[in-house]
Amino acid sequence: MEENIIERLKLTEKEVISIVSEWYQNGMYPDILQNEHGHELCEITQSLWERKISQEIKQLNIKINESK
Repeated sequence: MEENIIERLKLTEKEVISIVSEWYQNGMYPDILQNEHGHELCEITQSLWERKISQEIKQLNIKINESK
């Protein structure tokens, strides 16, 4: 099994989140996966995705304001 497949394939954080979420939602994991707060993996990936999008929007706004 390859340990650095993410690096080898040059996957972005968004791509990794999307893949993990899709695998989980399609039943590729036999058990419900939760973090220490009781959040299921689908909730965790949704939160990560929203945070990533928010960061990208902030960066775009900064670039827009700098170009003015």
